[in-house]
Amino acid sequence: MACLPLEKFFCWNLKTSQFASAIYVIISAFFALLLVILDMAASDINNGFEIEGGFRSIWRRHVAEGFMTCNVVMLFGHIIMIVLSIVLLMSVTKPFKQYRNYQIHTGWFWIMCIYVFAEAVVSAYEYSWYGKNTFRRPYLVFLWVFMLTRFILNMCTICISYSRLSEMDEEMRYGISRKTLPMSRTNLLSSQASFA
Repeated sequence: MACLPLEKFFCWNLKTSQFASAIYVIISAFFALLLVILDMAASDINNGFEIEGGFRSIWRRHVAEGFMTCNVVMLFGHIIMIVLSIVLLMSVTKPFKQYRNYQIHTGWFWIMCIYVFAEAVVSAYEYSWYGKNTFRRPYLVFLWVFMLTRFILNMCTICISYSRLSEMDEEMRYGISRKTLPMSRTNLLSSQASFA
């Protein structure tokens, strides 16, 4: 956490980065929602299922029920994150009062943390049951790579959101941006460069 809060994310300021990350969450959660809906439509709890071309394994009914429970939890999680990200987009683009924006960003940040944790736990549960079969079927490999990529990008989104919250906190506390504070990292580095 020594590198947080960020001053910028690549070439974007934090407000633009937060806007882009909210759009990313909407798009990726929508695709993940579609995958969950397809998985729920294709699953059959009553009959045992076998991965064609995979290693032989004994699938029990409670495994299929566990998968369905995970799908239901993530279905609601994806819907909640899509709705909250749309609210965050409205908060970034519309001129709300600063404390209202801060409350919306704080709520989105904490729910995003819970969402990423829940998605990691659900993925770990599902892939622990697939075991050696994970890399035997193309759709399982796709799901595994998709969830791993989303996890990494969601962690970047959390870092951006944390940095934006810190910036908003300083703006509310001091009434000015952190870049204009005399003891900020940016000003310290530029003043050291001028003495050399």
